Amino acid sequence: MSLNSTTAMVTSTQVTNTIAILNLLLERFVNHLPLIFVILGLVGFIGNALTFIQTELRSNTCCLYLLLGSIIDATVLLFNTLPLYLTSRYKIDANLSWNFATNITEANEKILIAQSLIRAPFSELALPIAKLFNEHMKYSKNDDLRYIFGRLALGVNSNNTEDATAKVCEPNDSNKCYTLAPYLERLMQIEKDYDRLIWAWKGWHDGCGNQVHPVYLSYVDLLNKNVKENG
Repeated sequence: MSLNSTTAMVTSTQVTNTIAILNLLLERFVNHLPLIFVILGLVGFIGNALTFIQTELRSNTCCLYLLLGSIIDATVLLFNTLPLYLTSRYKIDANLSWNFATNITEANEKILIAQSLIRAPFSELALPIAKLFNEHMKYSKNDDLRYIFGRLALGVNSNNTEDATAKVCEPNDSNKCYTLAPYLERLMQIEKDYDRLIWAWKGWHDGCGNQVHPVYLSYVDLLNKNVKENG
């Protein structure tokens, strides 16, 4: 067995073990995350409520502030923790998708499928929040916010349009052309001829990559600004 094969197997095993651990965390912790925060909030609320009903402390407005503060603290903790946790999950998704796209193997496909099953509850949790945000944006008077998200949407739509419409034509037959899906994607999976692979890749790069490049740079610039401003 070659060193590269051994390294690939070790890497695949490590990724599989990582997914198994994350899946265990998901099963034991993440699915019950809202309930955990509700319990924490209730504990704080009950503790402060018991303090507040004591006659000698009832006139102390500090107790009322603590009562409200316990609920606020639990809510803030939820909204600060959940996005960070979801972000880490999407980073894993992106890495596994890239691994599969650049090394299409049965092992990587199985890992990607396993990760998609882990991601499903997070997507279900995030969807209502995204819908609320979309509804907010419809009536938002914040012109800067609308402009920024408009630019982001334009960049994504432009990239998707280029991906869907770009074609690669046969060297000897300009009337015989192929789109990325399904022909070129399938060709990159099964083709063994090096020259044929180079033709597909270069044709796709010239037809799509050069068109997307200026739009993508602007898109990445906005994402980087978002990351910096949000710590």
